[in-house]
Amino acid sequence: MFALLILGVAWHSGRIFWRFIHQSINPAYAALAIEQSTPSLKNSLLNLLLLRGHRQQMPKQIYHAIEKQAAQKLAGVPMDSVVDRTSILRLGYVLVALVAIGTIYRIASPKDPLDSAARILLPWAEIAVPSRVQIVNVSPGTTSIARGEPLKISAELFGLENDEPAHLVYSTVDEQKINQRVKLSAARETNLFQCVIPHRIAAHEVGGVQQDLTYWIEAGDAKSPRFRVSVFSQPTLVVSTLRYEYPSYTGYPSLEVEHTGDIRALEGTRVTLMAQANKPIYQAHIDFEADGKHDLLMNSSNQRATVTFLLELEDDRRTPRYESYVLRYKTDEGRKNQLPPKYQIDIIPDYAPEIQLLIPEEAILDVTLNQEVNFEIEARDPDFALSHVTLYGAVDGEPVVEETLLNENHQGLFVGKLRKTAAELGLHIGDVMEYWVVAADNRRPQANRASTVRRKLRVVDAQQRNEGKNSDDQQQDDSGSSQSPQGTPPTGDNQNKEPGQEPNAESQESDSGESDGQGEGGLGQKGDAQQDAEPNEQGGAGANGQSGQEENPSPKAPSGKGGNQQEKGQPSSEPTESNPNDGQSGENQGEQEKVS
Repeated sequence: MFALLILGVAWHSGRIFWRFIHQSINPAYAALAIEQSTPSLKNSLLNLLLLRGHRQQMPKQIYHAIEKQAAQKLAGVPMDSVVDRTSILRLGYVLVALVAIGTIYRIASPKDPLDSAARILLPWAEIAVPSRVQIVNVSPGTTSIARGEPLKISAELFGLENDEPAHLVYSTVDEQKINQRVKLSAARETNLFQCVIPHRIAAHEVGGVQQDLTYWIEAGDAKSPRFRVSVFSQPTLVVSTLRYEYPSYTGYPSLEVEHTGDIRALEGTRVTLMAQANKPIYQAHIDFEADGKHDLLMNSSNQRATVTFLLELEDDRRTPRYESYVLRYKTDEGRKNQLPPKYQIDIIPDYAPEIQLLIPEEAILDVTLNQEVNFEIEARDPDFALSHVTLYGAVDGEPVVEETLLNENHQGLFVGKLRKTAAELGLHIGDVMEYWVVAADNRRPQANRASTVRRKLRVVDAQQRNEGKNSDDQQQDDSGSSQSPQGTPPTGDNQNKEPGQEPNAESQESDSGESDGQGEGGLGQKGDAQQDAEPNEQGGAGANGQSGQEENPSPKAPSGKGGNQQEKGQPSSEPTESNPNDGQSGENQGEQEKVS
C-alpha cells in the first residue's frame, strides 16, 4: 500500500510540474496579462502580436506605426506591477510557519521528530523508535568471535536518569537462552556503559560464547536495533609428534614421542616438532618464553607445520636457554589462535668427568733425581664415557710434562698409574714442578673437562735429603727425651734392638722408592725395613749400612739423652745405655716422612 501511495503522489506531481518544465508560455497570454495590469496600453500590445502574423498583407507604414506605438507604451510600464506575486508570498508564509513550528517542536519535545519522519519515509530501514533516551555507538555491533571467547559490549547512553537501569538483552539462535538480561555498568563520570556476556558461568557450563546469538540494549524508553554475533571455531595448533635426534657421541637411537608438547632431552639434542592445526595455516611461528615474539618460523603445508631446533644451555651449563614455548599461527582468513597452550622445555646437561689424584698424597713431595715417583688417579664420567686422561707438569709456569694416561673412550671407572723418576720426567735438582691431572669426556663438539688439585714435586740431592731427615730425627729425639724420664724401659720395636743400634734412614729411603706410590718413609715400609735389618745385627754392619756410608760418609746418628754418639753402620762392641725413646723416634721419623 505504501508503495502504491508513493507512485500516485509521484504521478500527480509529475503532471503538474511537467507543464512548467516542458511547455513555454503563450505570448498572447503574456500580452493579455500585461494589458490587464496596464489599461493605458489600449490593446496595442495584443494587436501587434495578432497582426505580426499577417504583416505581409499590410502596408509597411501602418505596421511600423502600430509597432512603434506599442513599444513606446510598453517602455513606460513597470515590470514589478505586471507580475502577480500574491500566491508566491502566501506559499512563503506557509513554509516559514511550518519551519517555526518544527523548530519549536524539536526543541520542546524529548523525542526527535526527524526519526519519526525517517521512519515514515523509510519504513524498510531499521530506525529506532523515537525516544527520550538516546543509545549511540554500540560496539562491537554485528560481529564474529571465536568459540569460547567472552564478548565485551559497550554503548553511550544520553538522557538516562540516575535511577533508570540499562540492560543488554540477548538470545541464542538455538533458543536455549531467550531474552537473557545483563545489567550495563557505567564508567565513572562518563556516558559509556558496558558489560560482558556471558555475565556468569555455572559450574557445568563452558566459558565464553559457544554459539550464535542476537543482542540489543534497553535503557529507559529506548531500545537499540538488534545485532548479530556469529561464532566460529577457535583456531588451534597443537603438537602431534616430537622427534629427538641425540648427539652421536651418546650412541642413543632417535626417538619419537606422540601427543605431548613438553620437551625433555640431553643438551645438544636436535628436536623436530610436528604440529597439527584445525584450519589451513597461513603462517606459523614458535614463540619461546611466550613473550609474543615470533622467534622461529615453521614450515607449513595446509594444516600441518614442522620446525627443527637445537636444545642449548646458557653459559653456566645448567640453565636452559629457553624454558618454555607456545605455537602461534594465523589462518588463511587472518584469524589467530589467541590462547595457545604453553609447553615446558627441560634440558639435561652433559655432566663433567669426576677425577681424583690418589698418589702422591703429599702437597709437596721431596724426591731425589733418580727416585721413582708413583702416580695413581681414579676418574669416571657420570653419564657417558671418558676420552682423555693426561698428567701435566709445569716448572715456573713453563710446561715440562704431558703424560697421556688414557687416549680412547672408556666407560665406567678408570684407574691410571704412572711410575717414573724425576730424571725421566725431565726434571733437574732444584726444580719444583707443579703437577695435576685433567680428564675429558667424549662430549662433542666441545668436551667437558675436570682437573685434580695441584700438588708439587721438589727435586733435591741425596745429601740434602738425608741432612733434612737427620735434622728431623734429631728434633724428634730431643722432643721425646724431654717428655720421657731417663731409665724408662724401652717400648715398641726398640725392645728387640740391641743397645746402640740406630734406625737406618737410607734403608727407609730405598724401600719407599720401591713402594707403589704409598709415599716415602711410610709406616708400612719402615716396618719392613726394620724386619729386614734384624738378621744383620748379629753379623756387624749390614747392606743398608754400607749404602748409607756410600751416600753420606759422615752422618751423625741421633743420640738420646745421655747416650754416646757412634758412627752409623758400626756395630757396638760394648753394651751401651739404650735410649728408651729410640723406638718412638723411629716411628716418628716414618710419620714425619709421610707428612712431608
